[in-house]
Amino acid sequence: MTRPMGWLQWSQSVSTYLPHLRQPHSTGLVLGRCGIVLAQSCGLTTVATCWAYRRGRGEATVREPRRDG
Repeated sequence: MTRPMGWLQWSQSVSTYLPHLRQPHSTGLVLGRCGIVLAQSCGLTTVATCWAYRRGRGEATVREPRRDG
C-alpha cells in the first residue's frame, strides 16, 4: 500500500507527543487521521470506504479494526 503524503511526519509526531502508545495503537491513530484527510470526512463509514477503495479490500475488513480501536 502506498502511504499518503505526510505519513512519516504524522507518525513521528504521534511518537513524540504520545510516547506511551504501543506501535499498533500509534499506527491505528495515524491511519485514522490520514483516512479523515483523504476522505474529507470524519464519518467512520466514509473513512472505511475510502481506505477499502485505496487498499483494494472490502469495507468490513477495514472498518472493524477502526471501530474496535
